[in-house]
Amino acid sequence: IKLRTVDFTVDYTIHTQDYGDFTLSNATTYLDSYQYQALPSQPFFEFAGAVSNSPQAGGTQPRWRAYSTIEWNYGPWDAVLAHNFIDGVKDEGEGGFTFANVGLPALSVGSYSTVDARVSYKFGSAVIPRMQEARLAVGVNNIGDAKPVAAPKAFPDNGADVSTYSPIGRLWYVQLMTRF
Repeated sequence: IKLRTVDFTVDYTIHTQDYGDFTLSNATTYLDSYQYQALPSQPFFEFAGAVSNSPQAGGTQPRWRAYSTIEWNYGPWDAVLAHNFIDGVKDEGEGGFTFANVGLPALSVGSYSTVDARVSYKFGSAVIPRMQEARLAVGVNNIGDAKPVAAPKAFPDNGADVSTYSPIGRLWYVQLMTRF
């Protein structure tokens, strides 16, 4: 395997006296090249920007992928809004860019984007006896209920790479965290 990527991470916090702290974060990856060679006598095949279910380099290998958040903290309150982005890829079929698919046209698979939100409140031990730092959170993942993008050539059984794109859709949750 020959792999070449560039990763970017940026975090910036704005402290305010009256409104709490605001933190902006972003983690982005650019996949320049993902080459796989099955045997030393065979050529390398490029998988960057492609989706396949090849046993060697299968799955979705987008060129761009990013996760961005804006978080607000004020006293016991915390809120997060997050954006997940996966770049579009080419569906090369079950074998990817290998001899098995040479000459077959690739299908374009669109990009995928979701937004998540979460609000939490931290209770003091005076409010809930015997629980230190109890935190109650309510959130929703995939607010827009985005469906996995279709890659029917690479995944003919279910039509999508469910290890990369969530098949669940919108998910509401309530969470209680504490220490005893």
